[in-house]
Amino acid sequence: MMVAVEYLVNHGASASLGRFANSTGLPFVHGDSVVVRSGRGVEAATILAEATTRFGKLIGDSVSGTILRALSSQDEQRFREQSSRAHEFLADAQSTVDSMGLALSILDVEILLDGEQAILHAIPFAEDDLTPLLDDLSHRHGIHFTLCDMRRLPTSAVEPEGCGKPGCGSEKGGCTSCSTSGGGCSTGSCSKGSADAKELTVHFSELRRRMEER
Repeated sequence: MMVAVEYLVNHGASASLGRFANSTGLPFVHGDSVVVRSGRGVEAATILAEATTRFGKLIGDSVSGTILRALSSQDEQRFREQSSRAHEFLADAQSTVDSMGLALSILDVEILLDGEQAILHAIPFAEDDLTPLLDDLSHRHGIHFTLCDMRRLPTSAVEPEGCGKPGCGSEKGGCTSCSTSGGGCSTGSCSKGSADAKELTVHFSELRRRMEER
């Protein structure tokens, strides 16, 4: 059986997609759970498919990281422990935000498998300096906190058929009418500039549920 050199991998609470080099020498299939080293650190991930040349047109040819091993029972236990810690951090982080008077809504907290980094997935509503917040959380919890600004992430994939409005589903993304009005498609087929807090909260809750069921 031929072993793929690279795979498309889904990783992180924001369900990032990347091309990862296979360093294990093992074959994987869709849905396999693995441990990868990404630009963020060591984390759990899911195999989607072999990274054939046709996928290069969609995500580029650059490699996002390395597949280190198949997810073991020890890794699964570690993942559950980190998820439990992340739930505890979430309430404390939002409480700290409120006490500091920051215009920031925290949607989720993610701790990587190696326990080296905690990531706040949040929406800032002002240009506040968040360094004091991150420093305070890092000091009190003994783990390095960073921020993932959810305004900078796409909220949905653009489907070829779009919603029927001019320009929807085009290669440049989004409807002509939506991109000018800022509303996005009601069908969800086109790419909005950003989602509201309720949409993203539901999105992350579902992603966390799927990860914890693995």
